[in-house]
Amino acid sequence: MALAGIHLLLFTGARLSEIIELEWSHIDFDAGTVALPARKGDGRRPHPVSNDAMTILVDIERIEGSHYVLPRLSDPEKHLSKAVMETSWQRVRRHAKIEDVRLHDLRHTFGTLASQAGGNAFSISHILRHSNVTITNRYVNPDANPIRAASNTVSERISAGLRGEGNRSRPLHYSETQQ
Repeated sequence: MALAGIHLLLFTGARLSEIIELEWSHIDFDAGTVALPARKGDGRRPHPVSNDAMTILVDIERIEGSHYVLPRLSDPEKHLSKAVMETSWQRVRRHAKIEDVRLHDLRHTFGTLASQAGGNAFSISHILRHSNVTITNRYVNPDANPIRAASNTVSERISAGLRGEGNRSRPLHYSETQQ
């Protein structure tokens, strides 16, 4: 159970408490959403998640008598504890020879990878359900490649416009503005 929880943390960018408190009723398999708190402390709202996250959820065995996705095997009426998740994470870390990485760092990793994939601060803020973009900036380590790619795309559009290409009216060329 704990390993499935770690995978869900990695594939959703969710907080530990959000994953261990997740109930089957929070999942809409048809829509590909998981009802997570909209913002820290707010009520739950459907949140789109990746196909990989949904596959993890499909593969988790439902335990009779529990409405939790990750129940305690000794008491299915309760969810898996943070202590069990932390202990499992320490075992995974040791086995993988990953030093000094906390479970919460998986959330930071998700934010960083979303940024490197070209996500903007606003979309990443929504993915991580932050109350504002300033908080998101602590989770995202900027990568020059998406910034350069966006800059190149804008430059290409400007250059095409200056050459009179595209469906907009032709702007003046720089040389024409100097007359």
